[in-house]
Amino acid sequence: MHSSFAPMLQTQSLTVAIGDKVICRDLNLTIQPGECWGVLGQNGAGKTTLLRTLAGLHAPQSGTVSWQGEPLPTHTRRDLAQNLGVLLQSESGAPQGDNEFWGSVLEYVLLGRFPHRATLFGYNANDEAIAQQALAAVELVDWAQRPLNTLSGGERQRAAIAQTLAQQAQCYLLDEPLQHLDLRHQAQAMRVFSQLQQQGRSLLMVLHDTLWVQRSCNRLLLHFADGQVRHGLVQDLFTLENLEALYQCRLRELTVEGERCFVPSI
Repeated sequence: MHSSFAPMLQTQSLTVAIGDKVICRDLNLTIQPGECWGVLGQNGAGKTTLLRTLAGLHAPQSGTVSWQGEPLPTHTRRDLAQNLGVLLQSESGAPQGDNEFWGSVLEYVLLGRFPHRATLFGYNANDEAIAQQALAAVELVDWAQRPLNTLSGGERQRAAIAQTLAQQAQCYLLDEPLQHLDLRHQAQAMRVFSQLQQQGRSLLMVLHDTLWVQRSCNRLLLHFADGQVRHGLVQDLFTLENLEALYQCRLRELTVEGERCFVPSI
């Protein structure tokens, strides 16, 4: 039995690589219940590969990733899928490979219930109710019966978020969850994620807008292109000096109604 005091997700001396490229070295990371982590870094730094490694979808070069105190390989895939909600980008740019899915939006969201199915004979009324609640959270209830592949990019992204919500996981690993979303739906998605955090769920999300990191995250991971990773409290790491080093460009720091914003200095 897992201890209720064990961290949700933890790495020990984790080194991740793709071929000869080292993504991160000797990473020791602990994600506790109720924490929201933001991940920032340049394109191509390896943020997606790191997230996939934390999800058990990419084997580390060395070190371990543990879920509730036990290494990921000791858990069944069903157990991990019930507890780790993972939102990935696909190579085509459509969330979770949804370009290949020909069913309805509701059927797509119901895939999030697959690890929780009680029988081999499909989904029950409770699964459908949870899927409908997830659709309501992203304002897609009226789209439930539409074919997924008729939705716009932003609508498909919201459907992918709904599918992940339907998993009702304890920890969410989200790779650019705000991509394709307009400003209204970005705010809506972040409100949903904040509600999960308030429920004691933990989140780690790759973001590009530093404003959302400041507003929504209490922990920050800076992923540098040379494989260096720094992590800690947002208030400690969210500085002009660190962000300029991270993105390798000059930035301007602006303050708007008490919020700090960073924009490229052109």
